[in-house]
Amino acid sequence: MDGSEHPGQFIADNWISFDGRRYEVAPGQTGLEAMLAGGANVTFSCRKGTCRSCMMEATSGDPGPEARSRLPQTLQDQNFFLPCMMKNPQAVVARLPDPSKCVVQADIVEKTQLGPNIHKIVLETHSVLDWLPGQFVTVRRDGTRARSYSIASCPDDYYLELHVRHYPDGAVSDWLINGLDVGATIELVGPTGDCYYRGQADRPLLLIASGSGVGMLAALVRGALRAGHQAPIHLVHGARRPEDLYLCADLDRMAAEHGNFSVDYVVTGGDPVATITRAIPVEAELEGNIIYLCGAPDMVEAGRIAALRQGAALEDLFSDPFESHTPYRPRDAGKIDAIQPDAELWSALGNGDKLTEILQDFYTQVFEDPRLEPFFRKVTKARLIEKQYAFLADLFTGQRLYFGERPFNSHHWMIISDELFDYRERMFFAVVERHGIAPRLMRRWAALHETFRREIVKSAMRGQWIEGREVTKPLYTDEVMTVATLCDGCQEEVQAGETVRHYLRTGEIFCTRCTVKAGAGTA
Repeated sequence: MDGSEHPGQFIADNWISFDGRRYEVAPGQTGLEAMLAGGANVTFSCRKGTCRSCMMEATSGDPGPEARSRLPQTLQDQNFFLPCMMKNPQAVVARLPDPSKCVVQADIVEKTQLGPNIHKIVLETHSVLDWLPGQFVTVRRDGTRARSYSIASCPDDYYLELHVRHYPDGAVSDWLINGLDVGATIELVGPTGDCYYRGQADRPLLLIASGSGVGMLAALVRGALRAGHQAPIHLVHGARRPEDLYLCADLDRMAAEHGNFSVDYVVTGGDPVATITRAIPVEAELEGNIIYLCGAPDMVEAGRIAALRQGAALEDLFSDPFESHTPYRPRDAGKIDAIQPDAELWSALGNGDKLTEILQDFYTQVFEDPRLEPFFRKVTKARLIEKQYAFLADLFTGQRLYFGERPFNSHHWMIISDELFDYRERMFFAVVERHGIAPRLMRRWAALHETFRREIVKSAMRGQWIEGREVTKPLYTDEVMTVATLCDGCQEEVQAGETVRHYLRTGEIFCTRCTVKAGAGTA
C-alpha cells in the first residue's frame, strides 16, 4: 500500500464477492472487515488466522499470499483462504468451503460386534493415510451428518479400525452398523487430534478411558510398547456394566506379555466420574506422569481437574472427550457455587495486591500477543483486569460479590480450541510463577481454571444462556448515532444523527460510506 493512499479510497479490483454480493476492500482493510462492514453473514472469531472459522474457497480471483499463509499447503492447493488475513484481493469470488474436497474414501472390510452396543469397523483407505494412535477421523454420511471416531489401530496394522457405539437413532452410527455392508465405501475427514504418544520412553503413562474410549487408548499403548517404551504404563477402563468392559481379554494378554504395562477395570454404574476416583485417588502424586483421557466429557473434565490438583503439568495432559449428541448446557453457575474458598492462596496473593500485579503483567502480554489480542477488541486492558480480578477474588474468598457475566456468556461468540485454551493457560501460569506463587498453589489455581474449560472451548459460536435456554441475538442493528464518533471501517468521522451499522458482538460501528460499498453482483 502506498503511504499516500487514504484509508477510505478503494482500488478497482480489490473486492471479494460472497453469497451474491460484492464487498470493496479499502487499503489497510482486511477482506473480513469489508464484509462485516457490508453486513455479510459470515462466521468469524479470532480475526488473526488462528481459529480458521472464517475460511472460504476462492472459485476465481486471487485472495493474495497473506490470506493463504496460515493454512497448510493441502488447503492452499484447493484455493482455500482466510478473509481475516486478506489484504489486497484481486477480484475474488468466494464461497463456503466444499467439504468434499477434504475427504478420503475408504472401504469397509470388516464389521464385528465387540460388546453390547460396541462394534468394530475396519477400513481400507483408497489413498495413503498417515495417522497416530490417539487421533480421530470424522465419518461423513452426507453434507450435514458427520461424526468423529477415535482410531483404535496403529499405522503398522495397515487397516484403520474404529470402535463405534451404536445408537438406534444415531444419524451416523446406525447407518454404519445397520445401513452399510462390508464392501461399502464411506468418506473420512482427518485424521486430527493431539492425544497421541510422543515417544518419551522414560516417562510413566497413565491412561484413563470410559466406554469405547478404551479402543483408542489401547492402540496408543500398543504403539508405545512397539516403540520401546520403558517406563510403567497403567490403563484404567471404566464402564457402566461388567459386560461393557469389552477389551478385557486383549488388555489382560498385553499385560501378561509386557511387564511394564498394567490394567485396572472399574464398573461405574452409570457414573463416568467414578472412573477418576479409582484412577486418580486424592493421595496420588502425578508429577512427571503423562496422562491421557478418552471417553465421556464429564469423565474427561473430572480427570483433567483431578490430575492438575495432584501435580500433573498442563503440557503433560492430553484428552479426547467424545462429542455429545446435544449442545453442551453450561453449568458454570453450579460450578461456581461448589467452589470452596482458598484462604491460603488468597493470602499468598497478598489479599489481592499480588493478584492485581499478576493480571497487569499477564494482560500486558495478551494485548501484545497476535493470537489472543484479537479476542479483546473494543475492550480496554483496565476493564479486563477489573473483571478478572473481581471474578477470581470471589472464587478465592467465597464472597460472591461478582455480578458480571459467567464464563459461558462471556465467551459465547468466541471460537476457542483446546489448543488455544492451553496456550493461554501456559502463558498465564508462566506469569504466576514469576511472581513467586508456590507450585502446589499454582496447581490448585490451574485446576480452578480447568473447571470452566467446557464453558469456554467450542468449535462454533453459541448464543447466550439466559434463564435456562440459549438465546441467539442478531448479528447487527442499524442505529442513529446520538454523538459523533469514528467509523471502525474507514476511520472517517461519523456525525451525530448519521445512521450506522452496529455489530452487537464486537461493538464496532460502520458508516454508510463503508456499508454502501457492498453491492450486488460479482463483476
